[in-house]
Amino acid sequence: MASVNNLTSMNMPTSIFTKFAEPDQGQALDYQKAVYLEDLLAEIQHDLVALLNHKRTPLGSKRDYALFSDSLLCYGLPDLSYFNPYSENDRRTVRRLLHETITNFEKRLSNVVISEIEVPDDKIVTTMSFRIHATVNIVPLLAPVTFDSVIYPVKDQVIINKYHLEH
Repeated sequence: MASVNNLTSMNMPTSIFTKFAEPDQGQALDYQKAVYLEDLLAEIQHDLVALLNHKRTPLGSKRDYALFSDSLLCYGLPDLSYFNPYSENDRRTVRRLLHETITNFEKRLSNVVISEIEVPDDKIVTTMSFRIHATVNIVPLLAPVTFDSVIYPVKDQVIINKYHLEH
């Protein structure tokens, strides 16, 4: 494998993967990893927002969805405006939909788990809040991360507020 220095001297752009190729570069490499990871997480967050706010093409039956579950016809979430934030059943369904959609279409994340963010009982609830736990799966980088998200069923909108690296 060509070294990063050889690629640079040949005026060839280095890929994101070659940034990790030479661990003997010490702190400069650690800084590159940190910057790369920060950029990657911001990109994944942006793409998740786009994915979760895109509305699926309505198909006829559940059988149709099963046949085309990983095709672009099923990219995004279905209409969320009819889900009730007070209904445990609806929140469970939305968690399942989030999991299926992210697992099928965001291949940079693996081990996806969706958990609900509890809202105090004294608050009026018009949203559903979820935490997306996953592993960033870009070899050689495997980093656990969480994304905090809020679903506004009335607006049929998903917002991802922030992400956190887990240690």
